[in-house]
Amino acid sequence: MDPATPDKIGLQSTQPPSLNPSQNTIQVHSTSAMRPTDEEKQSLTKAEKRAKWKYRGKLLVGLIFPFFLNSMDVTIIATALPHIATYFNQLTQQSWIVTSFTLTSTAFIPAFGQLSDVFGRHATLQFVIFLMLVGSGLCAGAQSFEMLLVGRAITGVSSAGLLVMMPVILSDKVSLKDNAMQNTLFSLVAGASYSVGPVIGGQLTNVNWRWCFGLSIPLCLFSHMAIFFVLKPELIKAQRHIDPDTGEQLSKGTSMQKISVIDWPGLALFLVACIAIILALTWGGATYAWHSAQVVILLVLGGILFLIFVWVEHSMEPGRWLERKVRVPGKQAMIPVHLFYEKDIVILAFLKFACGATLYAMFYFISVYFAIVEQFSASKAGLQLLLYLPGIGVGVSSAMYLCNISPRTTFPPLLLGHIALPISIGILTTALQSRNQSLIYGMMALSGFGNGITFMPVPLHAIAKKPAHLAVIVGTIKFFEPFGGTVAMAVMGSVLNNKLGAFGVEFSRGGGGGGVIAGLEFDNEIRMVVKDGVKWAFIAILPLVTLAAVAVLFLGDVRIDEGGVVEEMAGGRGRRWGVKVYYEVVKDWMFGRKSG
Repeated sequence: MDPATPDKIGLQSTQPPSLNPSQNTIQVHSTSAMRPTDEEKQSLTKAEKRAKWKYRGKLLVGLIFPFFLNSMDVTIIATALPHIATYFNQLTQQSWIVTSFTLTSTAFIPAFGQLSDVFGRHATLQFVIFLMLVGSGLCAGAQSFEMLLVGRAITGVSSAGLLVMMPVILSDKVSLKDNAMQNTLFSLVAGASYSVGPVIGGQLTNVNWRWCFGLSIPLCLFSHMAIFFVLKPELIKAQRHIDPDTGEQLSKGTSMQKISVIDWPGLALFLVACIAIILALTWGGATYAWHSAQVVILLVLGGILFLIFVWVEHSMEPGRWLERKVRVPGKQAMIPVHLFYEKDIVILAFLKFACGATLYAMFYFISVYFAIVEQFSASKAGLQLLLYLPGIGVGVSSAMYLCNISPRTTFPPLLLGHIALPISIGILTTALQSRNQSLIYGMMALSGFGNGITFMPVPLHAIAKKPAHLAVIVGTIKFFEPFGGTVAMAVMGSVLNNKLGAFGVEFSRGGGGGGVIAGLEFDNEIRMVVKDGVKWAFIAILPLVTLAAVAVLFLGDVRIDEGGVVEEMAGGRGRRWGVKVYYEVVKDWMFGRKSG
């Protein structure tokens, strides 16, 4: 689709697509009816290319600062964390600086998919940037620890919105082929931001930790202006929810009509369930024992509320009990349950969970190693994380080639990425044991490659599977990345604390990166205990990333071309495996045949 054309989005279906079991090929997203003839292609080539790159230029101007803000925030604060906690004399409570951000940044992710459909992309994106501005301002000017935590919580809500809005906007109004190219460009921006964040954080911390938050304020102001003046005309407006009785488009109705469409019961249940589970995982093994009443009650409460949430979302589907009782035109579930009837969506969610675990582990726990075991300063420890950048760059570039050029499918980069992650974590544990810094750097780069090569294919694959639910499916899949990171930090922090024993109260009570006391001297005995603890912390997540490497084999394959995106799911036991599907694609490519 030409990105220069007006944004016309039809009614989103809430029903799962009907599939014919006898079919060997499922057409997931087709533009074949709009495919121009060869003569039209020749005459429109220059105009189409000019329109596409003009559109990409507008996206770059409008989204580069939000991308930079969102990617950089986690790594900058990880570097400055002990200095911030020390300033407020709250060193033993420093984990709350991470937890207050993680709680909201994880729990609010699915909500923004629905908000962007109801209120439109521009209004939702501006609201998200405004929250970042407010949260950063509160943190930069915090006069108390409580004021800082409130600011971090607001910033977390903003981060959740940015995680959803940016891939959604990149996916709007373009084919999956153009989407792949756009995601490639912005994945490079995100990778660079992740890598330079620790360096900037270390330098700003040496001056004043408040600058770590203050840096976001001018970037937010630039973002507001760029989005309004450059990007606003290109953004999709509110989705057309139709009142079946009057035929009125709710997107043209009042604000109250739009608000009534949102799944408020589902949102409330999901938020409380997430907060209870994340608090339990954060406190378990660190602040409280895993068998303590506080942790057990929160886990049970969170689990029960999550089951109620699933029941409510299922009951809101068309024709079911709650949908018949609550007659609100256009109202739909925040996370339609039928999305998870699709095998690939479940697998993709698990893959994002594993990627989030490795990403957070690298930034927080490698910082622990460098700061305590190697006794690096905050700025030097942050500088070492720059080694993550080459891996991400190679991974993103590889995904660009595999998705856009040859063989133009999503399965190979996902397979390569999830093979690289367990290898990098496994070898890293031996490198930590021997304190082989060169090997540590190499495994950091390999881990960066594993994450970078999956940045683009995961949303592409998910959108191809559920094109009618673009914003909702992106928000749902994105939720699992920070959730995986939160679980990984909780588990690894608990393992590290157990290894540290009495020393844990001194410098690792908060778990992971929250426990580094930069600037203090540690004797060799303590440093060796920390080294052993960090090693076993990485071993603790190794089964998770290994399981992800097995799960990826069960994915289907999505082929990206001009005519459409087709998933190969031919009949027969073997072809249900992603490896078998990819074999068929490669075979056709090598012998010059066209599939599907």
